[in-house]
Amino acid sequence: MALDDQALKDHYREHPIDVSWLNKPSQHVFRWRTNDNRWLTAKRRVRDHASFVKAIGNSAPRDVYVSTASWLNPIDLPRLRDNPEHYPVLLDHFVVFDIDVAPFSIENLAKAQSIACELMGWLEEHENLLLRSVSFSGSKGFHLIYDDPAREAFALPDLKEREMAVKAQRKALLDRVVEAGFEVDTKVTADTRRILRLPGSLHGSTGFACTRIAVEMLNGPLEDLLSTLYRHPSAPDIPERVDLPPVETSTKPKPAPASQPAEPWFKLRVNTHVQGTKNRHVLMMWLPKSWGAPLEAMARALEWIEDDNLGPCSFWRHNERLMMLCPLAIPRPKLVKMYKRRDLPLSQSKLKQREHQWTSLSPPEVNGLEETEPELMGIYGVAYEGMPLYSRQHLELERRLGVHRDLPSHEVCGQVEPTFEIVSIS
Repeated sequence: MALDDQALKDHYREHPIDVSWLNKPSQHVFRWRTNDNRWLTAKRRVRDHASFVKAIGNSAPRDVYVSTASWLNPIDLPRLRDNPEHYPVLLDHFVVFDIDVAPFSIENLAKAQSIACELMGWLEEHENLLLRSVSFSGSKGFHLIYDDPAREAFALPDLKEREMAVKAQRKALLDRVVEAGFEVDTKVTADTRRILRLPGSLHGSTGFACTRIAVEMLNGPLEDLLSTLYRHPSAPDIPERVDLPPVETSTKPKPAPASQPAEPWFKLRVNTHVQGTKNRHVLMMWLPKSWGAPLEAMARALEWIEDDNLGPCSFWRHNERLMMLCPLAIPRPKLVKMYKRRDLPLSQSKLKQREHQWTSLSPPEVNGLEETEPELMGIYGVAYEGMPLYSRQHLELERRLGVHRDLPSHEVCGQVEPTFEIVSIS
């Protein structure tokens, strides 16, 4: 689902955001993302819906977020790595748990609801926290937001030491929650610079509003909860379930005995640079083994596609590894930032240091030409209005690998022929 700018502007004129759960909204950072994937930050304090409308000006927010921390001055907040001369004054930080089960479906929302309810019970029994707010995220799950009555860290006079102490406390709590077996987003709770989807705002991918809900509603039937939620009139129904394609497993071939001389083997690699453009690349990679089993890795990739508006991306499988190709022509600095947000330091480092990057068409651990080719799984993701141009040569690569897209010439850029190289490894 994709709403045009005018539909988004109309929504925020007619439907107020919800800041009633914040003690002082003016001490929080407000950020939003537009249809062309630009990130904007409020340059004035937001106190209510009227001041929010003034802050967004003529922009059309596709997704709206608020900081989980409050600051003495939230305007132009420096980043942690900036090492500013005047360190920002951290006043408070919510304890936030983000529970998501991807992809977006009734079946997975029921799982997320169960996790959220069980986690709330566990926290009530084991931790000294005060529940502040519960929200449906607008997509795959729920946000649990708590206050921590322990205020010692916020009294530390050294402002950097204060923030680090709060982060350490949140990390210790997160570790206890994870050790107890709860599946939560591990990047949210301990991050004092984290932003969270704002209640009352539309989720740009689903059309549902992020909505605060009562605890009784969270503990009740999911059908009753969903019936109370606002969604944009053009938003599609939530699918009952989304079946990821099955991924077969097989036993890895045994390595040759040490006594035998090593046979040379070859790899065919393709360049991710969009030839004919100045500094654009496609996102093409084998999903990390650290992302888990194939279905887990696939779920994380689908979340990435949704979060960064990557549109329809193609996937192939080879035994237990998955290859992902998003043929959008993405500016190299932007793609580097994407890799950083997904905690992919090797891809981030390679693309940051070089003007080109190579991706093998066979998985990293495969040796030898006798191996079977990757098997096409299909295309996943939704196109939206105003997407960047596609790489012509990587669409051609997709075509040779079994994916056929019919795109008009004004939506593509770059040369036609993919750039390959054959690497011999002894």
